[in-house]
Amino acid sequence: MITEVRWEPVEPNYEDQIKFYVYIENCGNEPSVPIFDIKIWVNGEYIGRAQLGTVEIGENRRSNPIISYPLSEGVYTVRAIVDSENSVSETNEDNNEFQTEIYVIPEFPFHILFVSFVLFTFGVTSLSMFLKKGDFKLMCKL
Repeated sequence: MITEVRWEPVEPNYEDQIKFYVYIENCGNEPSVPIFDIKIWVNGEYIGRAQLGTVEIGENRRSNPIISYPLSEGVYTVRAIVDSENSVSETNEDNNEFQTEIYVIPEFPFHILFVSFVLFTFGVTSLSMFLKKGDFKLMCKL
């Protein structure tokens, strides 16, 4: 059964590449098959899969990362399915899916927050900024 889905970074920002990890537990009365698939969908779009080896009775395991393409800001529904082709004989087939939501933080122009802080804190009266992605230079006159 899938117990949870986690991701890194925990609070993804706009355009971050996200790694999804699926946690499963064998609640059955025998070890799992040697290899089975774990698949991930984001907003209904198939992202990828990971394979997991034998899971012993009562054992908890984490999948290898399933990496998504960069996501823009917003709320996304993440759906994970283990043994989607029903190749594993199980006593309960109803616990092979897990669904959760992930919030991707919007692109925020950090320089605006920083400049506002400088203006407020130091009472800057004249301001010149040179901005380009990945670089921030500020020249001001107090």
